Amino acid sequence: ISLHKDIDSFKKSSQILSKLQVIGKFGYIILKQKDLEEIGVTQMQAKNNIDEIGRIKDLLVWSIAIETKDGTYDCSARSKNGYTVNSICASYGGGGHVNAAAVKNLSETDFKKFYKELEDLANA
Repeated sequence: ISLHKDIDSFKKSSQILSKLQVIGKFGYIILKQKDLEEIGVTQMQAKNNIDEIGRIKDLLVWSIAIETKDGTYDCSARSKNGYTVNSICASYGGGGHVNAAAVKNLSETDFKKFYKELEDLANA
């Protein structure tokens, strides 16, 4: 990730980050297809903002979820040391590292369960 952004990229990132929701020590952003279109970013450009959420000292677990064109959700999850997100992602067919993992193609029902598990992990 570049340390310097042009003003347009900065404004788009600001719009994405303004959608942050917080439940205790769990922070998350959910972007629907219409959000991506309104902001003018791709799914990957939106996901690249996940590290900014991690700069918030009060959060232990955080995520960005993006609704795909077929109505499922792709989710990236991150955590601080001592909070393992890859096992949760693996239980939904995803994977990654202890503190950085992802899962793709979650149904609405599984997505809600997945986010509840991340919330419970952060707030245990």
